[in-house]
Amino acid sequence: MPLNALLIALAALVAIPGGWSYAVAQSASEPGYVGRWAAQAGWCRNRPGTTGELPIRLTASGMEGLENSCRFTRIEGGSPEWRVTRTCQVEGMTQRDRIVLRREGSSLRMSFPGQGGESVLFVRCP
Repeated sequence: MPLNALLIALAALVAIPGGWSYAVAQSASEPGYVGRWAAQAGWCRNRPGTTGELPIRLTASGMEGLENSCRFTRIEGGSPEWRVTRTCQVEGMTQRDRIVLRREGSSLRMSFPGQGGESVLFVRCP
């Protein structure tokens, strides 16, 4: 599997469970990355159990998903770019890495510096 496809698949695993709800409105105190995001706009309507192509949910302090979750242990920078160290629980295993979150207009780019700088561009879900 090409690395970019693997990164999209990994991002899709951090899916919003069907029972969660999240207000799209963002307060002035929340970072610009907070919200539901998808690698393709059509994924925004997908729910767990219907497909593997799901949106991700980012909070001010982490990423939450169906089978995994990440806690942001260090956040550097500010709008439009945050450098994040995170600790993730993925299918029972703990992983620690760094990502870069960058707002690009109404989109969000998630880059993986430890993986050759590969990145995924997300659109905001309603």
